[in-house]
Amino acid sequence: MAFTVRTDDRIDVIDVTDRVVDALPAEADGVCTVFVEHTTAGVCLNEAEPRLIDDIEEFVRDLAPAEGWRHDELDGNADAHLRSMLVGRSVTVPNRHG
Repeated sequence: MAFTVRTDDRIDVIDVTDRVVDALPAEADGVCTVFVEHTTAGVCLNEAEPRLIDDIEEFVRDLAPAEGWRHDELDGNADAHLRSMLVGRSVTVPNRHG
């Protein structure tokens, strides 16, 4: 199943847990893989605690500042590509009984 996540800011952490759980069959056993198709987005498994979310945003902002990259000459989003590489584009977790 696919779904779309829209963001408002250059760095935005969105909890998609409920959407993923809703997509799983109720009695499914196996693994669930969440994959982000776009090269300027990422997905991770962590707590949705507000202070941690702030820390995550600050962490990726500090590691990949918004300016100063050669790729920016093309479309101004090098930082988003680099942040996506840091966070990762997929997560796979075991699933038992949905």
